[in-house]
Amino acid sequence: MTGHTRHGIPADTGWEGADARYTVTMPSVLRTAATGVLLAAALAAVAILYWQPYSDAVLTEYDNTEHYASAMERKSLADFFDYTFVSLRPDPMEIYNPVETLVWRLMAERFGRIAYPYRMLGAALHLMNVLLVFAFARLFIRGTFYPAAAAASFAVFVPNFWTVDWEAAAITTGLAALLLLSVFLLQARSFRTGSRICGVLAPVLYAIGLFAKEYVLFAFPLVTLHYLLFHRKTTRALCGRDLVLLPYILASLPILLITLARLGQSSLANDWGGVNFSVHMLYRFADYLVFLATVVPLPAGLKLATAAGIALLLPCAVYAGWRDRTALFLLLSLALFISIFVYSNFRDVYELSRYLYLPSVAWFTLLYDAASRIKARRLRGAATMLLLNYTITLNLFLILRAT
Repeated sequence: MTGHTRHGIPADTGWEGADARYTVTMPSVLRTAATGVLLAAALAAVAILYWQPYSDAVLTEYDNTEHYASAMERKSLADFFDYTFVSLRPDPMEIYNPVETLVWRLMAERFGRIAYPYRMLGAALHLMNVLLVFAFARLFIRGTFYPAAAAASFAVFVPNFWTVDWEAAAITTGLAALLLLSVFLLQARSFRTGSRICGVLAPVLYAIGLFAKEYVLFAFPLVTLHYLLFHRKTTRALCGRDLVLLPYILASLPILLITLARLGQSSLANDWGGVNFSVHMLYRFADYLVFLATVVPLPAGLKLATAAGIALLLPCAVYAGWRDRTALFLLLSLALFISIFVYSNFRDVYELSRYLYLPSVAWFTLLYDAASRIKARRLRGAATMLLLNYTITLNLFLILRAT
């Protein structure tokens, strides 16, 4: 591991001459204009794709009606945070996400069961997350064009479109991603600039996020990983600055205790065991990677071939991570984001497209980071065009064909 520069980019990755290299290939004014057009086009595409004339259509799907009913049956603020609350409805969905449920209650009291406002809220959350993904990518990729391309790819990724097209998933996933990414970006800014305001806001937002969706908890290992790789001296001894992680540990305890109290004995201990469970989880992890890479479901033979191709690239990924901390962080972030969902639901990933929402953040950042590092100008241009067509044009075509 070596030293690092501003934004947490390692000093030995060839970025020192990046600005000069870009100046030769694309003038700064043109690059800035291209970035603005790319981001604006992505945001406009999302707004157009999710825009619907106002109608009286009502919430109908099971998850939508369950979230609505769960929010409406709570009579006081204490009910929202009471993890022992017992619903009187027949066969209710077991939901304990107080902040999210409060959002549903506010929407329900204002708009009732009319579906349109819920869809607009989901689209608005997605638009904000597109901007956060741009900021996330900017931490690791010098310049603005490639981060904008990563954000635009996230904006129109087909599984993300399916997510935002479903009111319950859009609000649940969009809100959780907004909080998780905000926590990470605020804390990263605090590490980089020493901002006390960001250093205080990040743990507070983290504590709130934990009661919006449990997996916001994974903002803590993400912050810790960023701190250890980019902002901590290489030493095994504890130092005073390590205390910056203490608020996250303390904020995590209540939701961990509540989750354990609500779960009781895990059903996994009864239904799965030992090697079989490990093999199943490894298969599901590969399935997520294949879906990220191919965008659309594949027949079994092509899926296995794609998984084999990814496996062959694994040594290259390990080598890149060993040589470079940015690559290592993005690879570990991708693994972390996938792992969150691999263990949280045993249904087919193709039925749960929302579980690719956060993994796609690290995935597209990793792809465009790799493209931006290519030193040969023509090869970098060709790789960039290929990526833009693969991650943006193809996804827009698939969305338009389905609508």
